[in-house]
Amino acid sequence: MTEDSAIEPNLKDFSDEHLFKLIASKSEYLELAQNAYEEIYRRYAKLIWNLCNSACESFAVVDLHAFIEEVFSQTMIAIYESPTYNSTKGKVSTWMSRIAQNKAKDLSKTWTTPIGAEFDIGYDSIEYEEEPEYISLERKLLNKAMEQLSEMEKDILLTYMMYQDGNKHLPDEILNELRGKYTKTSDNIRQIKDEQWSNCTRIYSNHNYSQPIYRDMEKDYNISIDIHIEDSLRSTGILFPETDEQMSIYEETITLKELPLKFQKPTFVFERSKQPIKVRNCSDVDRTILAGHIINMCNTEDFGRVKFQKLLYLVEHTFQLNMNSDYQRKAAGPYDGSMIKQIEQKLQQYSFYRIPQDQTDNRRVYYVPLSYSESLDDLFKQNFRHEYEQIDAFLNVFRQLSWDQCEIIATLYAVWNNRIIKGQLITDELLKADFLAWDSNKQRYEHRILKALQWMKQNKVIPIGWGKEIE
Repeated sequence: MTEDSAIEPNLKDFSDEHLFKLIASKSEYLELAQNAYEEIYRRYAKLIWNLCNSACESFAVVDLHAFIEEVFSQTMIAIYESPTYNSTKGKVSTWMSRIAQNKAKDLSKTWTTPIGAEFDIGYDSIEYEEEPEYISLERKLLNKAMEQLSEMEKDILLTYMMYQDGNKHLPDEILNELRGKYTKTSDNIRQIKDEQWSNCTRIYSNHNYSQPIYRDMEKDYNISIDIHIEDSLRSTGILFPETDEQMSIYEETITLKELPLKFQKPTFVFERSKQPIKVRNCSDVDRTILAGHIINMCNTEDFGRVKFQKLLYLVEHTFQLNMNSDYQRKAAGPYDGSMIKQIEQKLQQYSFYRIPQDQTDNRRVYYVPLSYSESLDDLFKQNFRHEYEQIDAFLNVFRQLSWDQCEIIATLYAVWNNRIIKGQLITDELLKADFLAWDSNKQRYEHRILKALQWMKQNKVIPIGWGKEIE
């Protein structure tokens, strides 16, 4: 046993609050802070994973599993980055649940997309399937029902709901807590629950528009209104435990599932919480090598200047590579004609690529490898030794995408980045409007925009507000 190991604290014996204090010292004692977080993660990650699965399962998102993973990831990262837990204010698991609830609500604003609306592979003819009218209607009806409840009524109803089934009896200890909290008898508590549940059902079933929907659901799918209301409650995130009492019910009734392999250890938390990428100033040689490497990796059958320019733009902004670019609004998205001209001249000068242009109406540019093109990959690894693995992983995602898909994504990235820079509200519909306003030619992509946005979120192609606004 070394001297250091002899005095190393046994973090398993530390209280939650003490561990959070150690985590908060990460700027001075990073290793100790990470060890303390690993202990917190060991204690609670499985619970939070199951909580995210239980509470997120009815969100109307295109990829529920990916959504749950992202809610969980963001929750655990937030806990590490802001370890503000105070034991005098309640259970640590309840505090974590509130964080998960906030993350789910925030993420659902950009993830909510009709099921099946994947980013299509190059076909304008595929129409976007609009979200059924009743989904948004249900949300309004649910809000209307919940607004009519007092805090006591809401607490009692949701406490029953947290027991997984609104018709089940509560454990005696939980029922006793509600009795003491509100000075009510057990019969009073049950009566309040039954009355408020009936009110929710009445609001749903008596609505002129919802009634036919639920008749059809009951008839065709054997889905009861009660079950649907419960699912709707979950879809809004209401069923995340918000009080220690609700969390106690959840912990007592849930059978915990194992964490997925990728979340067995909190390595992802430390990786995602690293300092932001430092801006790198690229010389003319640097950007020529990067450009040549992009061509080497992505020079598929439909590769041309449009796809090349858009990938260069996305790599530059994702990895904060300052190339002294000056992107402008053009029909095909962000475009810097002067930079492209200079890069293509250098690619030919260094015998990397010959760049002929089709003399037909197509006017397409081709990138034909020359004698030194094979050396580009080695030069790229040398000149971008800190970034090359991440850049290659990024380019692999785009390699098989068509030129018009790259155009759509780059333009969406640009309008999204503009809004971040200007501190404006960001929603899917606002980004769609900005995209369509970019150029009149963008109208042909109208039915593909929301699908592309979902694809960007799933593949983490999300801007951070770096670079200049494209006006």
